[in-house]
Amino acid sequence: MYNVDLKKFATGLLPFSLRGSVKELLYALLHPVKALHHRFSDVRGESLWRMKYNACVGSMQAMLNDRFADILNSVSPSLPILIDEGDAVPSIMVYPNNEQTPLMVGWVMLTSHRIWSAAPFVVRIPIAFEGDENLRNAVEKMVKQYKLEGTKYIIEYYQ
Repeated sequence: MYNVDLKKFATGLLPFSLRGSVKELLYALLHPVKALHHRFSDVRGESLWRMKYNACVGSMQAMLNDRFADILNSVSPSLPILIDEGDAVPSIMVYPNNEQTPLMVGWVMLTSHRIWSAAPFVVRIPIAFEGDENLRNAVEKMVKQYKLEGTKYIIEYYQ
């Protein structure tokens, strides 16, 4: 739909008498339009790729492994990037139902205080990439783009 042969289009707009003499000049003048069309095609392709994924764990994990497939396969082909739940620790929480009744005791999952006291998710990268700050920054950028706002995460390395 967006693939346009600009040379054929421009030639079709010229009158028959000018098609031989002015055609090459017209092609030279079309160069900025070709560059713009190429840039549009690249941005469109990138946008279509980004829309295939969302904030679900499986989708985000597939996105990271798809984006960094070449890098992962070159060093550790059997170890993908994983996304897991954070460290949740069961604790007792006491809360009043209303002022006239006794306190109710219930169970709720609380995260350990060392991880922001919220249930984050953990992005696990193979340990072979532990010193690669470029990969870590790229993964962090992609995760920030897709995670839900306010959701916290940490990046860890695994074997």
